Amino acid sequence: MNKIIGFFIFIFCVYSVFDALSNSPSEEFTQYQISSVHDGDTMRVRRPENEELKVRFACIDAREIGQQGGRSDLNFLISLLQTHDNRVKLQIMGKDRFGRTIAVVWAGNVLVPLAQVEAGQAFVYHRYKDDCPYYQEIKEAEAIAQKNKVGLWGEKIEYPWEWRRRNKK
Repeated sequence: MNKIIGFFIFIFCVYSVFDALSNSPSEEFTQYQISSVHDGDTMRVRRPENEELKVRFACIDAREIGQQGGRSDLNFLISLLQTHDNRVKLQIMGKDRFGRTIAVVWAGNVLVPLAQVEAGQAFVYHRYKDDCPYYQEIKEAEAIAQKNKVGLWGEKIEYPWEWRRRNKK
């Protein structure tokens, strides 16, 4: 039974990669150098002209650093970005209420929020689905990860938005 589940997960991942490749950003997207990674869904990047942006990932919400599992989400993201020389392409969606740039993040041909959700290292942020052009793909990946108890789905769940509400300063 585990081999069958593993096979279907493998097929889904291969499909997701090919689907993401067909939707990957064109070469006209500006490439950014990562300056720092704050947590599993926020980082700072530099443009070629040296302007720095604080970027909040569209589509997902990762656990906070002070939250159980938050360091795991951060470390997964750092590892993923390092495999692409800490360079990303951004599909900018706008600004949030804190002035951060909201963007879909690509590392090479990898749709970063999709990879995070597939690995069980982030949640789909349903509240802001209108800012996510890949919402359906990421939502489907989350359902599979949840069903198979991948990453955070194998743990006691506390959604980041609930944790933030409970831990307001």
